[in-house]
Amino acid sequence: DAGWFESCRARFQQARRHSQGVAELSYVLLQYAHLIKANGARSFSLEMHRSILSITGKLATVHIINMVQTFALLLVGILWLPGVVSWLWTGGLSELLQTIAAR
Repeated sequence: DAGWFESCRARFQQARRHSQGVAELSYVLLQYAHLIKANGARSFSLEMHRSILSITGKLATVHIINMVQTFALLLVGILWLPGVVSWLWTGGLSELLQTIAAR
């Protein structure tokens, strides 16, 4: 099916772009460390340091923090699912609704 193949291809390209972005993050950090080591931190303005750290923060947010947050939310949902099903099975929802209605 061409639709399925194109979907797989698009996912592969997105994963490749993501991995390249992570590589860019490490490259920015490496070059910043080389720059500081070669010239000293005081030889550059605070604005330059802020700009480099801003780029680093943006790359980290897009390529690492968003993925970690997504994984964490999925994991929490998976771990809570058995408890929610058990709560529903033992009448937790009806008790909750009765408590709300009694107020």
